[in-house]
Amino acid sequence: MKTKFLISFLCLGILLCFANSTSFAQSAPKFGKVEDEEVKMTSYPKDPEASAVILTDYGRTYFKYSQTSDFQIVFVHYKKVKILKKDAYKLADIEIPLYYASADNREKVADLKGFTYNYQDGKVEKTKLEKDAIFDSKESNNWQYKKFVMPNVKEGSVIEYQYEVISDFLFNLPVWKFQDFYPTEYSEYVTEIPEYFNYVSNSQSYMPFTEHTKEEKNGSITLALKDRGEGVVTRTNTEYHKLDYRVNTNRWVMKDVPAFKNEKFITSIRDCINLIEFQLASYQYPQAPLRPVMDSWEKLVENLLKREEYGGYIEKRSPIKDLVAKLIEGKTAAKDKMTAIYEYVKNNIKYNDDDGIYTEIKMKDVLEKKTGGSAEINLLLVAMLKEAGLEAYPILLSTRNHGKINVNYPILSKFNYNIAYVAFDEEEHLLDATDPMRPVDMLPAYALSETGLLIMKGGQFGWANLLNRYKSTELIYTKLDLLPDGTLKGEINQTLTGYAALDARKKLGKQEKKEKTSENEGEEKEEKEDIKENKVVFTYENLSEYDKPLKGKATYQGDEFAETGGDRIYLNPMLSYKWKENPFKLEERNFPVDFAFPFEYSYFMNFTIPEGYVVEEMPKSTRNIFGDKTVKFDYLISNQTANLIQVNCKLTVSRALFQAEEYKDLKNFFAGIVAKQNEQIVLKKK
Repeated sequence: MKTKFLISFLCLGILLCFANSTSFAQSAPKFGKVEDEEVKMTSYPKDPEASAVILTDYGRTYFKYSQTSDFQIVFVHYKKVKILKKDAYKLADIEIPLYYASADNREKVADLKGFTYNYQDGKVEKTKLEKDAIFDSKESNNWQYKKFVMPNVKEGSVIEYQYEVISDFLFNLPVWKFQDFYPTEYSEYVTEIPEYFNYVSNSQSYMPFTEHTKEEKNGSITLALKDRGEGVVTRTNTEYHKLDYRVNTNRWVMKDVPAFKNEKFITSIRDCINLIEFQLASYQYPQAPLRPVMDSWEKLVENLLKREEYGGYIEKRSPIKDLVAKLIEGKTAAKDKMTAIYEYVKNNIKYNDDDGIYTEIKMKDVLEKKTGGSAEINLLLVAMLKEAGLEAYPILLSTRNHGKINVNYPILSKFNYNIAYVAFDEEEHLLDATDPMRPVDMLPAYALSETGLLIMKGGQFGWANLLNRYKSTELIYTKLDLLPDGTLKGEINQTLTGYAALDARKKLGKQEKKEKTSENEGEEKEEKEDIKENKVVFTYENLSEYDKPLKGKATYQGDEFAETGGDRIYLNPMLSYKWKENPFKLEERNFPVDFAFPFEYSYFMNFTIPEGYVVEEMPKSTRNIFGDKTVKFDYLISNQTANLIQVNCKLTVSRALFQAEEYKDLKNFFAGIVAKQNEQIVLKKK
């Protein structure tokens, strides 16, 4: 939620004032200036496959002051885009998000204008954006959108539009993104901030700025002081005073920014693009003390614990006192108490898919109606663990699709999810009770961000590492007979643990609940297709015993993994348990690879070859180890017995996060895996 700061010089004894800002942009593009070459362009030489190119993206944020509105932020946005292909028509549908607190307290759009340019009959024709193509839409209690559709858009069009957003909400300046899904020829952002305001900026830049300049300008406000005299005839005297101040100007420019290419194993797109964002840290007016706005982590934690819907929630005891006593009756070990409480909450309180920092449903109602959001469920869990005498605290985190947090800036809005922490007997456990299928210590994959904020008493806090805590494994054992016509027939056994088991149980249980996922959660399995279901009949053990491995046994008969040709049989021994293609395709990746969790795949394949055939050719055994030994790939194959081929293939990834500078080596490593797993065995008839 945005916070509104009403800044008034009335606090300085000034009765009436009006403003005159002298700040101006350094290099603002001229609206209506479109070059013929831009309209005639049929492809973008620097990215010939691009469906569009952002020719100019310009933003400017400055402050203005008036006697009725006090300080306001004005954000000017100019954009010029070349549409090259039909699949980029969506760029002509524009939405401007506007924060809405009430009818009298909301952000507003001003000076919205636009043109579409087309090359027609040897000349450039432009079509104006009309008022009937502009409309308002309210998406939630706090967000409205000004929407408009650019007219007469076709392949080859250039669209150009400009608008201002006027805001009383000074806490955050607009975020500026230098990168998009389309190449950007020129992107510039200018901020002009009066000396009274101190904003911290967070620049997320995976490529250097072409330009970054700083400059001080002069600004002034003319103040009118009125003094009403005494006597029979009342007269009002007005004195005008000019107040000069500094304007701190920053200008950032990026040129020739490549299109963002989405790839597997990321958290959120926002974490991976070039951007800059701001938050108000403090402000100080003339002859007034410095007023901090951005809290320290200690103050942030203190404030959270003072809130009834957070700290008050985990300190409640009356709704849970009898329930907890019943659950831990006869239990003396801390681990038994923790397990009993965790099992009760996850199996009795249904998750309603709502997330947030604070609780919105009273604890009594959660227990009676047996439903709640992640905050209600996991803060209830913390409260019950504390009632049982255990050391328990909440951990605040940001889910993967919400974006990363920066531990240097205590910004509460960067968080959106709670889990529980409990410690005893030199053990530490992280709990999330929103899913009955998850055992102790398994967090939802969408909550596996790098770190979380541990909320302790008295403003104390700590940072919890959320990565590499729970592993996912898949073990496949096959015993198959290969027939002369290429048919394989036999048994397949699988043992799954961790996230692989959770995923399988959900599919088997036909869970209709839609999981919240990051853009790439679970994609480590995407390139490995299961054997066709109509040829496999599985029976399972431990289907409902979530803390145990999921074991499956199947019979299989099919011919999709072997081909015959003349007197030869060509067999892919990995069946479908392989990477069909390298998940890493970019020439260069400027953001981390995040698998979410460590994993291990082990495949033991046994093939009995048909009588009268011999091995003519088979892959060579190999072992590859990534630089720091956190990724290992083993491929061992033998034909020690004439009619038996054995393949042992194992991939181990023991850490979840790899930095951008490791990308090329990781890409090459997986290229080797793909190549090896797609090699064939050639059998020849004697």
